[in-house]
Amino acid sequence: MEFDIPEAVVLLIDARDAVGRALFEFIAGKPMDTAWIADFERHHRIPTLTIPMALDTARNVMSCVAPDACNELMKPIPPDFYWVLVIASGGTTCIARPMPRPNGQSQSEVAE
Repeated sequence: MEFDIPEAVVLLIDARDAVGRALFEFIAGKPMDTAWIADFERHHRIPTLTIPMALDTARNVMSCVAPDACNELMKPIPPDFYWVLVIASGGTTCIARPMPRPNGQSQSEVAE
């Protein structure tokens, strides 16, 4: 069985981070709800946003906001992996993760 999965990136954003907040506001087209952030902080939790997007879109957006992250997203990864881009603490990091599959198998195991 073969899967047709578009290249994707999952943005994992700490809403307290200035770049992360600016990126959210750019994507959402509205200001971040600061009361929501304060509520998380009152309960000693990290206000986190998870935003999936196409790889090409992420590259375009990140080229303006965080060029180093954009460069990282240009690197090749295996076909059964996707990028997770973490924006927190004034910086970014990119992590290639395996795509989840039925019964916990990798894409190569499913194709066999």
